[in-house]
Amino acid sequence: MTVEQMKKRLAELQQTAKQHEAVLLQISGAIQEYTMLIAKKAVELIKAHPNLELLMEPELSIVAFTRKGWQKEDYQKWSDQLLADQIGFVTPSSHEGKPILRFAIVNPWTNVDDLEKILDTL
Repeated sequence: MTVEQMKKRLAELQQTAKQHEAVLLQISGAIQEYTMLIAKKAVELIKAHPNLELLMEPELSIVAFTRKGWQKEDYQKWSDQLLADQIGFVTPSSHEGKPILRFAIVNPWTNVDDLEKILDTL
């Protein structure tokens, strides 16, 4: 391959990379929109659940909530069992020193059915 052929091939590859970058940015944006939509659905499910209280309206795809009457130990026991049963991975967290739960919805494979299964255990 000559230097001129290598330059031409490099220019072609750079153009292809730019095209792929644009597509990847579109995919990334769609994934972000989807996870935000799933977070909004999670909010609806939490608000409708008799034992749960939404901590605050989410601005991103993090949904924080509490279980009425639960203490820190209850959250940890529930989280451990949820993982052992291979239903989901939701770890206890805290807000202003009080124990809470939170969904961090970043996986585009997460769907409303997954959240319903988790919330049904509460």
